[in-house]
Amino acid sequence: MKRHRWTLIVCLWLGGSFSGWTQTANPPVQFGNALFPMPPEIAANVEFWRKIYADYPTNTVLIHDTQDMSIIYEVIELKGLGDSQVASSAAYRNEWRKLEGVRDEYRSILNRLAARQLDLTKLSSREKRVVEIFGAEADAGRLLRAAGSIRAQQGLKDRFHLGLQRSGLYRDFIEGIFSQQDLPIELIMLPHVESSFNYQAYSKVGAAGIWQFMRSTGRLFMTINYDVDERLDPLRATEAAAKLLKLNYRELQSWPLAITAYNHGLNGMRRAKSQYGDDFGRIYREYSSRSFGFASRNFYAEFLAALHVATHYDNYFGNVEFHQPVEFVEIETDHYLTVNSILETYKIDREEFRQLNPALRPPVLNSQRRIPKGYTLRLPKLPDAEGSALLARIDSRLKYEEQVQSDWYRVKRGDNLGAIAKEHEVPVKVLAEYNNLGQNERINSGQILKIPPKSTDMLASVTPPLAATLPEVATPPAASVSAPPLLVTNPTLGAASDVATSDAEIEPVARIEREAIVTLDIEPASKPALVTSGANVVGGSGEEQATAVPAPAPRRLEPLTEWIHVEADETLGHYATWLEIPTRRLRELNGLRYNQDIQINQRIRLSYERVSAEEFQRRRYEYQRSVEEDFFSTYAVDTLRTYQIKRGQNIWQICNDIYQIPIWLVAKYNPERDLSKLNPGDTLSIPIVLPINPVTTPLQQ
Repeated sequence: MKRHRWTLIVCLWLGGSFSGWTQTANPPVQFGNALFPMPPEIAANVEFWRKIYADYPTNTVLIHDTQDMSIIYEVIELKGLGDSQVASSAAYRNEWRKLEGVRDEYRSILNRLAARQLDLTKLSSREKRVVEIFGAEADAGRLLRAAGSIRAQQGLKDRFHLGLQRSGLYRDFIEGIFSQQDLPIELIMLPHVESSFNYQAYSKVGAAGIWQFMRSTGRLFMTINYDVDERLDPLRATEAAAKLLKLNYRELQSWPLAITAYNHGLNGMRRAKSQYGDDFGRIYREYSSRSFGFASRNFYAEFLAALHVATHYDNYFGNVEFHQPVEFVEIETDHYLTVNSILETYKIDREEFRQLNPALRPPVLNSQRRIPKGYTLRLPKLPDAEGSALLARIDSRLKYEEQVQSDWYRVKRGDNLGAIAKEHEVPVKVLAEYNNLGQNERINSGQILKIPPKSTDMLASVTPPLAATLPEVATPPAASVSAPPLLVTNPTLGAASDVATSDAEIEPVARIEREAIVTLDIEPASKPALVTSGANVVGGSGEEQATAVPAPAPRRLEPLTEWIHVEADETLGHYATWLEIPTRRLRELNGLRYNQDIQINQRIRLSYERVSAEEFQRRRYEYQRSVEEDFFSTYAVDTLRTYQIKRGQNIWQICNDIYQIPIWLVAKYNPERDLSKLNPGDTLSIPIVLPINPVTTPLQQ
C-alpha cells in the first residue's frame, strides 16, 4: 500500500522565484532562455498565443492570418453565451455559422483586391481593414495566399485560469516525476497547452487526458484497453509524458525539436533535423510535410507563451486559488472486483471513486465489467487502512478469478432491438439499457452492440450506465501495452516480453496521423518436431533410413489464416496486438514493406497462431466500441454537410486538415463509399460535430 498527497509547490506558484523564474510586479514580455530559445521567425506566433491565453476569453474569436500571426483581421464576440456554465450547442452552432460568414467575407475581399476589383472609393469597414493591413497595391500573390490562410481562433483566458487552478492537484507529482527523469522543470507547463490540466479532455481526433496522448503513442507507455485508459489518469499519463519527452530529446538533442515532436511525431522531426539541423526557425520557415500543419508548426510557440503566462500568472489573473491536492491510498487488486462491491464495502461515494480512479472506463464504472486483477486501485485515506486489511474487508463471494467477457453483435440491415434481443434470449429492455439506448431508438447497420450476460450474478449487481447515449457504432482502444519505453507488455500472457522492441518499432507518429505500428516482439513458434519413417529412400543404400517429416499438426477449430478487410483507423499494429504476433509476421504474410501503409478496405491476411478467430474479433469489437464510447461521451453529431472531393485530396486530408474529425466517423455516414478510392467530383456526407458541453470542451478552429 502507498500513501500519497498531491501538494502545491508554494515557492513557484505563490510568488517566489524558482529555477530562474522571477515574479515581478510588471514583468517584460520576454520569452525563451538557453534551453528554450525563441527564434525571431516565431516571435509573432508566441505573442499571438500569449494574447489567446492571457487577454481574450472563450466568448471571443480572433480572425487571423496563419502565415503572419501578427495580422488579426477582427476580434468577434460570441453573443448570447456570456459566462454561462452550460452554454447550449445550438448557441455555439449559430455563432460559429456567423463566423464562417465573416471568414468567407474576408476571403472574398482579399480575392477581389488581388484581382483589382475592389472599389477603393466605397470601402466597407472590413474592406478598409484589409487595405489598411496590405495596402491598395499589395502583391496579388501575397493576397491570394492570405485568402487561403484565414483562420478563426477562440480565446482561452478563462480556460487558462481554470487550468492554473486545476494544476494545484497535480503540480507536486508532475514536478517529482520530471525531476526523477532529469528533465527541465519548464516542461511541466505543457498541459496548459494540451488540455488546461483537464484530465477528462478528449479531442475530436481522439487525444485524451492532460497530456493529450493519442492511442497510438499512449500504447507504448500505458495500459489502454476496453477496461482501462491510463491516458485519463494524470499520474500515469505524466510518467508516460516524461518518458516520451526524454526519448524525443535523446534522439533530437534540441528542446524546440523535442517539444514539437511531442505533437508532430519523432520521425517527422528526425526528417526535419536531417534537412535543417537544430535551427528551429529555419524548420518553421522551410520544412514541408503533409502533417506539419498549423498545429505542429505552432506547438513550440504555444509552449513558450504558456510558460510565460503561467510563470507570471499573477500579472494576468491576480490572485489564483489553486485546487488543493487530495490524499489517497493505493492497493493492488488480487482478484477481479466490481465497482459496486468497492462502493458498498468502503461506503465510498461513486463520484469520489471515479475522480480517484479516472483511468477506469465506463463499462467498469457501471459494473458491466470488473476492475482488472492487478490494477492499482485508489481509495480515500481511511483510518487504520493497510493494503491487505483493506482487501480483506471485501466479501470473498464478491472476488472473481476472471473478467466478464462481453459478447458482441454487429447490426445488419433490417435489424431492430427486439429481433436481436429475441435471438440472444435477453429482454429488449436489458439489451437497450446495456447499450445506453432507448427501447424504441433507431439502430444502424454496422453498429456494434454489447450482448448482456444471461445470468445477472456474473456482475454481482449491475447499476444503470453512466456513459452517454451513442448514436451509432463504436471504435475502441487497442489491447493494452504497459511497460517502460522500449519494453512491450502482453496483457494476455501476463508478463513483459523478454525481448525489447527496436526504436523503429515504437517511434511515435504525428498525433493526427494513422495509429503507430506497435509490435509484440514474440519469437515465432518453434519448428514442428520431426518423426521417422521406415520407408526406403530412392537412391539410397538399400538400408532403412530415417526420413524427416513434420508431425501432424493439432486439429484446430478455426482456420490457421483468414482474410479480412481493413476498417477505418485500423493498422497492422492493432492486428499484431490482438493476434499476439509481431507486425513483421503480418508483413511477411501480406508481402508488405516495413512501414508500408495499409488502406481502408484493403484485404489483409491474418494468422491465428496464438489466439482464435473469435478472440481476435472480440478484441477488434472492443477497440471499435470504446473509441465511439469515448467520442460520443464528449461530442454529438449536429448536422451533415455534403462535401465534394477536389483534385489531389484523400480521406486523411479531408478528415484531419479540413474538418478535424476521425475517419471512422466519416465511414459510418458513408457506408457505401470506398474511402480509399475517392475521385474528384465525388461527394461525401460529412458529420459536423459539436461538444456536448461547449464550456468544458471549448471550440477551437
